Amino acid sequence: LILRLGGIYIKIGQVMSTIGQGLLPQQYVDALKPLQNGVPPRGYDEISRIIEKSTGKKMDDLFVDFQKKPIGSASVAQGHKAH
Repeated sequence: LILRLGGIYIKIGQVMSTIGQGLLPQQYVDALKPLQNGVPPRGYDEISRIIEKSTGKKMDDLFVDFQKKPIGSASVAQGHKAH
């Protein structure tokens, strides 16, 4: 569920997996620990929709080249090579 919600929910889960000892039942802390190892990247279709919606322009108008595979992903962002 946290991965589906994304962003800040993943970040909260990461924090709780590290400081949750004594605040949460151990089973919850254990369930949240995989969030520390990274999160799966969002697909290109979703990324292009976000960029196009926020800029009001098509990807082809913004970039000569945009690599669909991200070079990294995290709880609130991911990076792509583009120019």
